[in-house]
Amino acid sequence: MILLRFRRAEKRTGETPLYIDTMVTTRDTAGVVTAAFILRVTNRVGLLKDLTEVFQAHKLNIVKLITPEPAYADKPEAHVVVIAEATDKSLVKKVEHAIKKVGGIEEVKTIVGEERILFPRLFPIMVNDERAVLIPQTAFHSMLETRDKFGITLAMVLNRVGYTLGEGLYEMLVRYYGEPVDEVDYDTLSKAFIYTLEALGWGKVSIVTNNAGNGEVVFRIFDNIECIKYKREGKRRGYMTQAVIEGFYRKLWSPHRVKVRETKCIAAGDPYCEFIVSVTL
Repeated sequence: MILLRFRRAEKRTGETPLYIDTMVTTRDTAGVVTAAFILRVTNRVGLLKDLTEVFQAHKLNIVKLITPEPAYADKPEAHVVVIAEATDKSLVKKVEHAIKKVGGIEEVKTIVGEERILFPRLFPIMVNDERAVLIPQTAFHSMLETRDKFGITLAMVLNRVGYTLGEGLYEMLVRYYGEPVDEVDYDTLSKAFIYTLEALGWGKVSIVTNNAGNGEVVFRIFDNIECIKYKREGKRRGYMTQAVIEGFYRKLWSPHRVKVRETKCIAAGDPYCEFIVSVTL
């Protein structure tokens, strides 16, 4: 394991936290507490009406109500996010308990405004109601078919696109967090990147090891959008995914070299794609 040499000696200031919805601005008004209620619910008629009555009864002002995914009638579960303002933190807890008693509520998580959460974690980007990696999944798979047809030349081009995307995600995240200074910063940026892959539609992620401050990260992608096309083909196929990961960590761990290994793959018959990322000499 390699201890990274941190880039700057002084702690940054003026960082911008990532909230549940970047369109929501929390206010610093005295006596106002902003909270995000993250709900996993059974999709039923009248649920939103019952929820709003809970907030009304406890005199919480609903700032924004978000349903990240299309909630079709034949879809058994959905997520609902309610951003609300309260005059006291104790009211937030009371509302949380009251919400749990509403029929159809499967899970409740509450985040108060001054705490941070990673907004991409909740749901993927949807294009025409389809999970997408910047482009719809069908178009992405057509691109992979073209790669397979024309061989190594196009594969190199797509890998370069993936690498550039990884670099771009690094630049996007440091605009929120600032350049990494200590081990906590490295770990935070690494976690944000992995969950952003999920938000972009790459698949459901699970972090095994996130020790980016010491040059070691292991995570899994279930339903990897690249590899599900080749499910049970018998060999690993996460080439572009690997390029995205390498692009990000090359920027994060600069000037150190990066090694990315796909040790398990859906295309090879595994239940998930597992990537081990490490600093090399």
